[in-house]
Amino acid sequence: MVAVSGTPVYAEGSDELIKVRIEATAPGVDAAARDTAIARAKHDLVARLLQTELAAKDLSALETILDRADSYIQTTQVCRHETAQNTTEVEIECYVKRKQLLQDTAVFLFPRMTPPPTVFVLIAERIGAAGPLSVAQPGTAENALIERLREQGFEIVDSALVRACCTESDLVRAAQGDVPVAAALAQKSFADIAVFGEAQCEAVSEKMGSNVLANEAKVTLRILRAADGALAEAMARDARVHSVDAIEGAQAALKDACAKLTKDVTTAAVLSVLSAARREGITTVTIEKPGTRSRFDLLVEALRQETAGAPVEELFFSETLARVRVSYAGSLGTLMKTVTAGLYEGLALEPVKAVEGNIVIRFISP
Repeated sequence: MVAVSGTPVYAEGSDELIKVRIEATAPGVDAAARDTAIARAKHDLVARLLQTELAAKDLSALETILDRADSYIQTTQVCRHETAQNTTEVEIECYVKRKQLLQDTAVFLFPRMTPPPTVFVLIAERIGAAGPLSVAQPGTAENALIERLREQGFEIVDSALVRACCTESDLVRAAQGDVPVAAALAQKSFADIAVFGEAQCEAVSEKMGSNVLANEAKVTLRILRAADGALAEAMARDARVHSVDAIEGAQAALKDACAKLTKDVTTAAVLSVLSAARREGITTVTIEKPGTRSRFDLLVEALRQETAGAPVEELFFSETLARVRVSYAGSLGTLMKTVTAGLYEGLALEPVKAVEGNIVIRFISP
C-alpha cells in the first residue's frame, strides 16, 4: 500500500489503474447526503492525486479536469457509511484511471506553458544482434522521436551540443540506464528535460526459405528533469514490422515503437517540468560563441563580482557554447546591463534572451 498524500488516502496497482481509499462527509443523513459525500470523495481523491503528481497545492487552473473527476474512476465501492449529528460520512474504495488522468492533465496544461519546455533526446541505437551500440550520430529512433516531440510543441535542443560536451563513454552509460550518470548530464541544463534511451532491432525469418523478415524493435527511454536530475519516468515499447529489406524493416519498426512512446513521453515531460521544485535565486546563463577559455573565465569573474561573490557553477564549456549557473535573486535587467557593458578580449556581449531564471548572451564584435 502506497500513501498518495498525507491524509488517509492509499493506493496500490500499476500506472494504468490504481486502487485508492478515501473518506468524505456531507451534511444530512438521507440518500442525497450519501451521494453528495461520495461525489466529494471522488473529487478530493482526484485532486489529491494531482497535488501529489504536480507537487502543487493550488489546482485552480485544473477545475476543468476536476469537474470531470468521475470520468477518471472506473469502479467505486462504499466500504463504510455512517450517520451522526446530521452528518453523513463515507469511506470509498475506487479504481482510478491514473494514466488517463495524467495524460489529460498534460494535454490541458501544455498549451499554457510559455515558453514551451525544452527537451533534448539522445538514443543509442543498434540494428542487428551483433551490431555496435552507437551514440556518435542520431539514429532512426532518435530522429523519429524528435520529430514527434517537435510536432507536439516542444522546443528541441540539438543533440549535437550534448554530444560535443560529453564523453562518448558517459553518453553510452546514460543511454543504457546508468541513472547517476544520466542525472549528472541532465543537470548540465542543456534543456528542461533530458530523454536518454536505447533502441534495438533484430530481424528474423518468418519461415524457412522465406524472404520475409520479422523486424522486432524495442525502444527504452528514461525521462530526467534538469532542475534536480530526478528520474521522472522510465518506459519501453516494442514493435514488430514485416519486410523484405532488413534495413527498411528495422527503420519502420523503430519508428513505430517511438510513435507508441510519444504520448507517454509528452505526459512525463510536461508534468515533470511543472512539478520541479522552484530553485529561488538560481539563474542559468548560456553564452553563445565564447571562443577562448580565457574570455569565458573573464565573464565568469564579472558575473561573480556582480553577484557579490556568489558561487558561479560551470555546467559546461566549449568554444561555440558554454553555460553557468549563478546564485542571483536580483533584477535580470541589471545583471544583463552590467555584464554586457564591458569588453572581453576585444569582444562585446549582446543580450539574446532574458526570462525568469534564464539568460542567453552572445559574444560579438564591438
